[in-house]
Amino acid sequence: MNIRFLILLISACSFLQGCSGDWFNRGVYNSIQENQRQHCYGLIGHQRDDCLARLTPSYDDYKKTTNSDKQ
Repeated sequence: MNIRFLILLISACSFLQGCSGDWFNRGVYNSIQENQRQHCYGLIGHQRDDCLARLTPSYDDYKKTTNSDKQ
């Protein structure tokens, strides 16, 4: 996944107007995570491990965390 995927996703939503907010947000979250993961692979040793460890939450876990903070 990369910027082309994100552009394709946004274009599809614009033309079809059938994306629910959650589906779109999940795609954006996953795209950002993949871009960050690619950055982490360029690091070495514990820096890579620490970087990848920050990316472990799935979208569902992330959403639960952010929703509980709002309440």
